[in-house]
Amino acid sequence: MKQRFSKRTRLVSALLTLAMVFTFLPFSAFADDDVDFWVPLHSENFPDKTFLEYIRTTFDKGGSEDGEPNGILEPGEWRAVTTIDVRNKNIISLWGITCFRNLKKLNCSDNQLTSLNLSYNTKLTQENLKCTGNKYPITIDETERTFDLSTLPAGFDVTKASGWAGGTVEGNTLKVKPGATQVTYTYDCGNGLTSVFSLQVLTITRIKQVNLRVNTPKKNEMPDETVVILDNGADVCDAKIYWVEGDDVGGKPITGSFRPGKRYTLQVGLYAKPGYKFSKDTVCTVNGRDATFLMTMNDDTEYCAIKHYSVPLNPGGFEHDHKMKMNHDEHSHWMECPICHTVQGTEAHVYDDDKDTTCNVCGYVRSLTPGGGSTPGGGSTPGGDTPGGGSTGGGAVVIVAAVGAVAAGVVGYGVYNYVSGRKLQALLPEGVAAPENRAQTALLLWNTAGRPEPADAPAFADVADPDTAKAAQWCVEQGLMKRRLNGKFAPGSSIPAYQVLNAYRKLAGG
Repeated sequence: MKQRFSKRTRLVSALLTLAMVFTFLPFSAFADDDVDFWVPLHSENFPDKTFLEYIRTTFDKGGSEDGEPNGILEPGEWRAVTTIDVRNKNIISLWGITCFRNLKKLNCSDNQLTSLNLSYNTKLTQENLKCTGNKYPITIDETERTFDLSTLPAGFDVTKASGWAGGTVEGNTLKVKPGATQVTYTYDCGNGLTSVFSLQVLTITRIKQVNLRVNTPKKNEMPDETVVILDNGADVCDAKIYWVEGDDVGGKPITGSFRPGKRYTLQVGLYAKPGYKFSKDTVCTVNGRDATFLMTMNDDTEYCAIKHYSVPLNPGGFEHDHKMKMNHDEHSHWMECPICHTVQGTEAHVYDDDKDTTCNVCGYVRSLTPGGGSTPGGGSTPGGDTPGGGSTGGGAVVIVAAVGAVAAGVVGYGVYNYVSGRKLQALLPEGVAAPENRAQTALLLWNTAGRPEPADAPAFADVADPDTAKAAQWCVEQGLMKRRLNGKFAPGSSIPAYQVLNAYRKLAGG
């Protein structure tokens, strides 16, 4: 059976076919004003959303009898347009205006236009073209002060621009003059029409360094995402941090507390404030140490980095102030941080002789084998000589000291400090007290060595006394003492007795 179509159906089909054809044809294909053409109202023909909405709501009346908009600008509609007023609408492009061949008045002032093509609007005169106050924002680096004109919207053609003020142009590169906040130029709009446009210059400062302080993680504590921006960095950016498990950026979120034996990564996000941007050369430090740069995003306004506070918990540790404590086994002793189990200074036990049972450094009490000078059966008896033992001299002093430490309630780490202090006092000349801090220790060692001149001038800002300054400098140069963080000596800080004892023995030979 042959299907029949009404005249109206055939007409609509023809119009839709034409619409699809004309969707892909530029308006310049219809140079003759007498040629009918249909203009689909979409972003390809009118890229600016605001301008497209203005055309749709103002001129699309629809070709049907009910007058409803149909999304197509038909010949009768565009031919009827003689005035367009789109002032102060933040429009950046009037691309598509060429289809209005009967346009006689155009007001597009106070927008963000950078160019205008009126080559097919032959009935528009300069007198009836209002196109003032168009200002488009651009950003430039404070050092290079250049801008790529090819990135301007709406098909900007640099060959049609002239009369540049506030900058110079070579090819598509605009060089903004120092101090200029605006660059203006005259643009050839076609059909003998011209307009002046302005580029508003925003100078961008590249952030060189951002210093952060975070709460360092500790075993069995929950992740803390508190971050402080130091050195006025908060004036140029904001910061966020985030902890994940493992070594990668895409690690799993931490569901509980920091656990021994695990590795963790701190993710850092910096967000530039207006007028500032980052670069690949921007340095981000976390607690005084450089983070690892990953990338910048969103036109260099976001900066991503990571920091591996994530060292193994055994050995190694998180970046924090280690609370080192003495630990030992039957063969050696070492300093160990109970938070992260970082191990430092492992060495064999130190005894006065083969008969000494107590380590001079850590206070570990060993059991000697039969025939080694202790009591029969292998155990040494605290308190002095026993039948057949023959334990005398320094060994007896250490044993008594260790017993005294226990009696005083000093155990573990305190034993070796107590023992070392007693032995140091026994070695010092009569009337000389054991030092109580680092300043007194430096003076003791320096005086014992004969008050030699240090190789370099004293360099510790926190040591005011001239003799103490020389003593501290000399002791550090000789490796008898160590400088503290940030180049300080910390003269009032305490020092373990065993360190003083070992240093004094090197000088006095005791």
